[in-house]
Amino acid sequence: MRRRAGVRVPAGEALRNNNFRRRVFDQAAESIGPAGLTPHELRHPAASLAVAEGANVKAVQRVLGHAGAPRSSTA
Repeated sequence: MRRRAGVRVPAGEALRNNNFRRRVFDQAAESIGPAGLTPHELRHPAASLAVAEGANVKAVQRVLGHAGAPRSSTA
């Protein structure tokens, strides 16, 4: 096995979203409580935390794929 982004991946196997969700994310989400939590639901809270810690709003906007900063910077 080799490591890719901190996740153990069997040699020759691609790290795909469904693999990651099944092997890592779903188990971690279940252990903290919210049933049915998805990675997509963490995008905006993560962006808000990044901006609160001083990240450049334009950079966060690009990561989220938003066309304009107002959509990214309003509550």
